[in-house]
Amino acid sequence: MNHSCFLANIQAVVEAVGDDVVSELRESAVGVILKLKELEYTWSASCVHHFLANQLAIESTHEMWSLIDCMPLRFSLYEFGEITGLNCDPFDKNEIWDVEHESFWLEMNVPTSEGPTLKELQALFPICRNWSREKRVMIGLL
Repeated sequence: MNHSCFLANIQAVVEAVGDDVVSELRESAVGVILKLKELEYTWSASCVHHFLANQLAIESTHEMWSLIDCMPLRFSLYEFGEITGLNCDPFDKNEIWDVEHESFWLEMNVPTSEGPTLKELQALFPICRNWSREKRVMIGLL
């Protein structure tokens, strides 16, 4: 996980957007983040440090090899998926990622060039419960 990712913040999002939206978010590309929260998943800092400190130079950008007890060990999405039980399949190529968002950000009162910060999103949680399902999904995806 990114060192600035706090899965505890996900609970506030879940409560703000509602159960109907959460079920849709679970099936989306960001569903893996909800699953990590539900699993109370944490990285061991010492384990990650050991992987990175003993990392081997390889050509593949999709996997990492480390030397563990004098033996090479591969760590890729395959292993990550096996360990966590999360869906690590490729994204659906037909899913639309590039959408018009400026008007929604203006409605949220956030800068359109930068997008919302976590604090700006958290300020919306008390009021977004009354928004349409589509807008609550957009908040959840952010």
